[in-house]
Amino acid sequence: SNIFHVGEEIGEGQTVKASLQVFIGASFTAIFESLVLGSKAGIKGQILYDVFSASGVGSPLFKNTAALIMDRKFKNTGSHISTMYKDLGISLNMAKKNGVPLFTAGAAYELFQAGISMFPDEDNWSIVKLLEQISGTEVHW
Repeated sequence: SNIFHVGEEIGEGQTVKASLQVFIGASFTAIFESLVLGSKAGIKGQILYDVFSASGVGSPLFKNTAALIMDRKFKNTGSHISTMYKDLGISLNMAKKNGVPLFTAGAAYELFQAGISMFPDEDNWSIVKLLEQISGTEVHW
């Protein structure tokens, strides 16, 4: 874990975190949707994982998230769904105060809200189960 000095004013660290959470929340949503799409269309999870990992989106965020989804690990992974939901709410409030539209983060926030209603005791990756239920598929290796 790194510590960064982000500025002299009180709250600048919170602003950086809120901005980062927009990126992470939107990334999670894209990962969930892309894996469900590929799965529903008949592509094995291992193929999706390998191709995505070798591409420009092959970040540790993708690799860790996809592996947890395909391993069907939705609890006690250290990333509770309520935390991301709260953080996206903070980001959206900050955006509103600053007059910045966050279309993708807004959609991610709604998806996390739906995930919490169905899987309140689980982690972020559980949202993929909601998309799987809607789509009639399951993402696995």
